[in-house]
Amino acid sequence: MFRTVALLLVALLSSGVARGQPPAATGSATSSSQPMADLGKGAEEVAAQLRELTESLSDTTALTRVETEVAATTSNAAQRWAETGALLKDNLRPATLDAVASSWDVLHNQLTDVMGEIDARARRSATDLETFTRLRESWTRTIDLARKAAAPAAVQERAQSTLAAIEAAYPAVEQRHAHLLVLQDTVSRGLQTCDDARARIDDARRQAIERVFVRQEPPVWRVGIASIDPRHSSPQESCWASSSRCRSDGHHRSPSGR
Repeated sequence: MFRTVALLLVALLSSGVARGQPPAATGSATSSSQPMADLGKGAEEVAAQLRELTESLSDTTALTRVETEVAATTSNAAQRWAETGALLKDNLRPATLDAVASSWDVLHNQLTDVMGEIDARARRSATDLETFTRLRESWTRTIDLARKAAAPAAVQERAQSTLAAIEAAYPAVEQRHAHLLVLQDTVSRGLQTCDDARARIDDARRQAIERVFVRQEPPVWRVGIASIDPRHSSPQESCWASSSRCRSDGHHRSPSGR
């Protein structure tokens, strides 16, 4: 497609140059040759810009590589999401959860790297679209002014052929930009999947740590025994228990027992 656009540009610009030659010398040659010379220079500058933009579109190998990497990485993220969900149901230990989180960090870094490349290409593509918009508006005004000023037919044809070349190249640039935006969206969703997975793992890690502390705490029935048996209590608890018993004995002791 891009090769076809390039050939079309060459054909349009070449035909424009052929039709845009100044007319034979007449009494008004001086007044008509200057606009033609200025317009011809502008057309040559546009042709150079279009060639540069068309060459940037021919880098299909690099874009295909990016597309393949995005497809593989996002597919990996979807598969790993399902696997992580199944693992988290097994109440994994913190060390195992750290390993799972590390694998998601690697995937996140891969997506971040490819996003950087896509962003750079998208910025260039957006700049190309802005350039095309300016060129199209400028040459549309040129044609309008040439008609209003009753410029020679050669001048008007040269302007029209230049505008036609711009219009012919624009769809390919627009399509490339739209494709890059789709890739950006795909990678963004992959990055969000990584962030969501890390959040689930962090929550599972907190629960695992809580389970460890719960296992280390004595059961309720042992706590009850410790409160009444000095052998199962701390020194402070033993002292408190002893003083309580003394007070209880004193309260229940009869007067005759003194």
